[in-house]
Amino acid sequence: MKFFNKPTREQMKKLVGMMIEFWRKKRKLNETQLGSKCGKTCSKISSYELGRRLADSFEHNKVAYALKIPLSQLYNWKLCPQAMEYIIKHKLNVNNYHNSTIN
Repeated sequence: MKFFNKPTREQMKKLVGMMIEFWRKKRKLNETQLGSKCGKTCSKISSYELGRRLADSFEHNKVAYALKIPLSQLYNWKLCPQAMEYIIKHKLNVNNYHNSTIN
């Protein structure tokens, strides 16, 4: 079995993106509305959510503030069971994840 102590940059981009999307939908905002609340364009919000871009913590702090959540909620999906369920159900390909963790 492979164990990962620290996520790679690519994994982090995807995780943070999924968390932004989860909280945005929970707050019933579209990408344009969230972007206007934190001074970002719709396309930048989309690139965060799709895991194409990982912003610095200053930019993430603006997003978290606009979503009315602590910054830590963007970095740790285990802090929110609803987010964990959403990510597993809607975003992760569990079969691929399982297969990639077993040698």
